[in-house]
Amino acid sequence: MPNHRSPLVVAAITLILSACKVSVEVPVGGSVSSASGAYDCPEDSVCVIEVVDLFFDETFTAVPADGYVFTAWKKRERGFYGAKTNPSVRLYTTGLTFLEDFLEQDEVYYLEPTFRKISGPSSDLFTIDASGTTLTMNGEIQSNTLDEFNEFLASYPNIELINMGDVPGSNDDEVNFQVGQVLRENGINTHLLDNAEVASGGVDFFLAGVQRTRGNNTRLGVHSWSDGDGNEATDFPNSSSEHDANIEYHEDLGYSEQWAVDFYFFTINAAPAEDIHWMTEEEIDRFDIFN
Repeated sequence: MPNHRSPLVVAAITLILSACKVSVEVPVGGSVSSASGAYDCPEDSVCVIEVVDLFFDETFTAVPADGYVFTAWKKRERGFYGAKTNPSVRLYTTGLTFLEDFLEQDEVYYLEPTFRKISGPSSDLFTIDASGTTLTMNGEIQSNTLDEFNEFLASYPNIELINMGDVPGSNDDEVNFQVGQVLRENGINTHLLDNAEVASGGVDFFLAGVQRTRGNNTRLGVHSWSDGDGNEATDFPNSSSEHDANIEYHEDLGYSEQWAVDFYFFTINAAPAEDIHWMTEEEIDRFDIFN
């Protein structure tokens, strides 16, 4: 702590000497965390801290929510770090004794972050994080998913990871394959979040990731496909061209021809189109799903 009497030093020591309060006021768009974890303040909340410890020393960090960025600490009367843009700030009085008679009445001081919503593409399937590098994916892959995905790539060219939550499949396999190819071509990784359930076309999408990882308690589901006329994949002989698109998709991603053939026929024989087979650990290992 510098020895000169900056406004922050004066404010901080005053809080201690008069048993004053720090009001952490967090708007929609983020939260404030504390290094100790004792003074965390969630989104859209006011958290009042009574400072009575002569050795108070805490670092506070503004944490933007997905879709928001931190802009600055708000400038206001008795506000700490007004207009400063560093998201992490320190409030402390350790070692300061020269202001013991400065103030005797109670005061409230303020620490208030400001957040700005990121403008850009909107989607029911994808959300972008504050860093612009990670998409979170929840929902069914649709016919407009390729257009949405390309819009996100154009707006956020540094996307490097897709976190997948609940992705039950696709209602447009052709688009799903196209999106997967774009994902692989851009060197993007995929990750299954804790408790994720990804099935059917969602598994094909996940497999497009260059690096594929998972959290805890995740499930991958596979089954046969149906052509809408009552025919399932297993109704066609293995030599039928009806199987080619699925096999070629995985080959185009960089999987070997043998792997693509083996995995495809495993999936269509694992469960009928109206059912689902959740892959076992042995099956996951056999096909090197995670790398």
